[in-house]
Amino acid sequence: MQLTCSHAALRTVVNAAARVAATSRGIAHVLIEANETGVAVTGEGSTHRVRSLIEADVRTAGAVSLPARSFDSLLSSISGDVVRLSRASLASLDFRCGDHNTQLRTIDTEETGEWPSRVFTEVMTVPADELRGAIMRTVFIATDEATVTLLSGGVLLDTRDSLVRLTGMDRTRLSVSAMRSAKYSTPLQAVIVPAPSLSEVERVITGSERVSIATGGTEIRFAGATWEVRSRTIESVIPEFDSRIPHEFVTEARVRRHELLETLIVATIFSIDEPKSVRLHLDSKKNRCVVTTKGSELGRQHSEIPATIVGQDAIAEVSVRVLMDGVRSSSQEAVELRVTEPPLQRCLLNTTEHGEDVYVFAVVA
Repeated sequence: MQLTCSHAALRTVVNAAARVAATSRGIAHVLIEANETGVAVTGEGSTHRVRSLIEADVRTAGAVSLPARSFDSLLSSISGDVVRLSRASLASLDFRCGDHNTQLRTIDTEETGEWPSRVFTEVMTVPADELRGAIMRTVFIATDEATVTLLSGGVLLDTRDSLVRLTGMDRTRLSVSAMRSAKYSTPLQAVIVPAPSLSEVERVITGSERVSIATGGTEIRFAGATWEVRSRTIESVIPEFDSRIPHEFVTEARVRRHELLETLIVATIFSIDEPKSVRLHLDSKKNRCVVTTKGSELGRQHSEIPATIVGQDAIAEVSVRVLMDGVRSSSQEAVELRVTEPPLQRCLLNTTEHGEDVYVFAVVA
């Protein structure tokens, strides 16, 4: 194998591959494959694998596996515009970049436990920006170590009423985000995708391309023009959750996102109980969202935020962290918060201008 490629491009794709390889149960490695079309860099983990393509001047085709962490560190530590790789022997690779001329030790590919080949069938395509946004608004629930998820650490991908959706949920909350421009020929059979796999998809998505989503056996594949994330799916009972989304409310409020978020950040300092909570008062007479804490050694918080409130007064004790997660996932300048009637009180927050994109959570008391 002999090739020349951009140092910056190689560093980016090796970093992604090494990040995934770090979760492997076997030897953490990155696979570099060179042929007449360019260079492919692959990293394999316990739940998913990532494969990226970059342009290169390939003189001699070939493949080699290198220690993931060490090679990633090397590329991140040196400067230079161009990388030159050439196979020195079966066990080594010559590496040149700028003033650096190094011989790297390779890994026997038979020891790396490569994923078996599989036939995939495309089931839909989704605009990259829609997929990225939907992942951002749902995956955080599945990666929250402080809660017990209902999807075994994954996010549900399904179709309902012609919409493709991602849903994350735990015992007290759920977040649903629809991808309205997704194109499919037949409704997708619901699958649970591991949260780390979707987080990797969010990282590697580039530009405004359409992302292909394909299934094959117990795996799912997300692919763009120059990248691919292949993931195992999670076998688990899928709980019914649409009934948990309320449709009738006694109070509706609009609050500026940055003002509410700043107030909640302050609340984490003043709240002394665990889990940290605040008293949320939607005052319809004053058109104020009033946030108070029980107090700490620093004192007691009392913040009043201007709001537009429709309906009756509403008072609820809510988790600071849970409410902050919902506010952070919102893409709107003004947060729309709706509250149901006690005693089984729940709050609904619209995360986009579309009614299907919702974040629902239960009150603490």
